[in-house]
Amino acid sequence: MKIIKHPHLTSLALLLLSVVNSNFANAKSLRVVTWNTEHLAAHNGTGCKARDTESYTQMRQYAQSLDADVIALQEVGSLAAVKRIFPASQ
Repeated sequence: MKIIKHPHLTSLALLLLSVVNSNFANAKSLRVVTWNTEHLAAHNGTGCKARDTESYTQMRQYAQSLDADVIALQEVGSLAAVKRIFPASQ
């Protein structure tokens, strides 16, 4: 068995446990979604899959439609890239 030691994964696991523990008594389910964003970049026209402003608008709309408690992202270039899809309030 391979054990992955990564500070972000540890933080995510602890956050997930805290959400489950704090809401377990009242919750019927916990919706966890994974999303491979295909090399999400912070700026238009960059990254392995170059995107424009309209693409990021569509991704924001898709993210809102997920209605998930936890969204785990794959292939993200930076925190600035994530902020293009998820406002700071989320």
